[in-house]
Amino acid sequence: MAEIGEIQVSAYDVPTESQPESDGTAIWSKTTLVVVEVQAGAFRGLGYTYADAGAARLLHDVIVPAVRGLDPFDTRRRTTSRRRACRV
Repeated sequence: MAEIGEIQVSAYDVPTESQPESDGTAIWSKTTLVVVEVQAGAFRGLGYTYADAGAARLLHDVIVPAVRGLDPFDTRRRTTSRRRACRV
């Protein structure tokens, strides 16, 4: 199996349709979408979440170096590597 190679992390601010929006407890004028694209050999995967742009920085600076080069199907090793990287 191919190793995890290229990993791209992006954050996109999506403005709300009506500015600002509110749910009665908070007010906001944008939503941030964090997108991660991972390549392992001929395969590519895409994941996304709604989070602060700081999550993208954490992924890029801490998590990506911890998982690059690992087997994408070795869940235990990837999890251990991510945990160690976050606890340094």
